[in-house]
Amino acid sequence: MSEILLKIAGQIYSGWKTANVSRSLNCIASSFDLTVSDRFIGAKANIPLDAECQILIDGVPAVTGYLDEITPNYNASNHEVTFAGRSRTCDLVDCSAIIGNGQIIKGTAQEILQKVVAPFGINLVFKATGNVSQIPDFQVEPGESAQSIIEKVCKQTGLVYTDDGEGNLVVQSIGAGLSVGKLVHKLDGNGNNVLSGKGKYSTRDKFRDYYVKSQMVGSDEIGGEDITAVEGHATDSDVIRYRPLVLTGENAMDAGTAQTRAEWERSNRQGKSTSFEYTVFGWQNSAGSVWAPNSYVTIDDDFVRIKGKLIISAVKLTAGSGTTASLQVSPPEAYILSSATQPIKTYQGWKELREGV
Repeated sequence: MSEILLKIAGQIYSGWKTANVSRSLNCIASSFDLTVSDRFIGAKANIPLDAECQILIDGVPAVTGYLDEITPNYNASNHEVTFAGRSRTCDLVDCSAIIGNGQIIKGTAQEILQKVVAPFGINLVFKATGNVSQIPDFQVEPGESAQSIIEKVCKQTGLVYTDDGEGNLVVQSIGAGLSVGKLVHKLDGNGNNVLSGKGKYSTRDKFRDYYVKSQMVGSDEIGGEDITAVEGHATDSDVIRYRPLVLTGENAMDAGTAQTRAEWERSNRQGKSTSFEYTVFGWQNSAGSVWAPNSYVTIDDDFVRIKGKLIISAVKLTAGSGTTASLQVSPPEAYILSSATQPIKTYQGWKELREGV
């Protein structure tokens, strides 16, 4: 059975009462927390705050970063200490990005991201497939966090971000991982392999029309309304009533970039209106590796009424009374640049929603 180990300066700490490791798409820093009871506190009394560390699962790094929080607590019958930390990429979440004069002209996504992470000593792993559009004029606001810049770049280029077990920032296309297994819940019990599951179908954050308004840098050839009235517009035909949403572009955009940004917003909200969560025994998928975000998993669930391939968007590994993995799965269009790039869905959802349960 797998065990979560804490490694600091070559020393291994084990025997945790409870342990959790969490990773997700569009979350820059993985996190962990480890709790020790009073019987074993003495063996872990000298673990230093803010130490560089690794979380190991089956000897493989799951998180590389810093132990940045220690929480002792007690009551009448129990004394515990919780050690928590995050990936090296946590500095991108907490800190401001300082980039020259704050403007990057005609930069690629990879070039902009590299400028952001380089001062922090964090490696960028860039795995985009297909053509990634150039960003004509990228503006960095004073005091803006590195994470905010990374998010803006990915929204405009249809990429997703996370970290890896070595503490690198990973920016990639959706579905970069392989299919890693099947989750089954049949009403007749045949082949079931999940402990629990739930789904959510919602229209609360969906809109009929998405408008992105911006402006671009003028030149000798372009001026007037061409640069001050830039607008992108996308429509979700599944939303019947009048529900408009107007967004301001995160930075200067030309017409094509504004249109792409509007399509991203529509696709993202379409996908996130449907979400699912499953809990399974153990931490390994059918390929024998630890469950991780941005891989496809096949769902066959009679009760939630979902069937087909979806993206693993978040993973939480838990140890305590047994080892389980909680998997959040989402339709791929929650992360693609435009629903037009995926004309055929990889799954079938609850078709009777408009007629009632």
